[in-house]
Amino acid sequence: MQNHRPQYQGQALELALGPERIEAEWWSEQPLQRDYFVAQTGQQQMVWVYRTPAHHWFLHGFFG
Repeated sequence: MQNHRPQYQGQALELALGPERIEAEWWSEQPLQRDYFVAQTGQQQMVWVYRTPAHHWFLHGFFG
């Protein structure tokens, strides 16, 4: 991350779509909540990233 924005291999990601919120186990003490985005790398590759409620970013996967 840099300036609260996700990066991949040292380059900022361009958020293209999202967020799409996914919630699971809302009835439990620690429900799962993630905001998913489609983003583009500096090499024009499309990736799937998500942000937690604490604003931590994670790479979920790559598009083929």
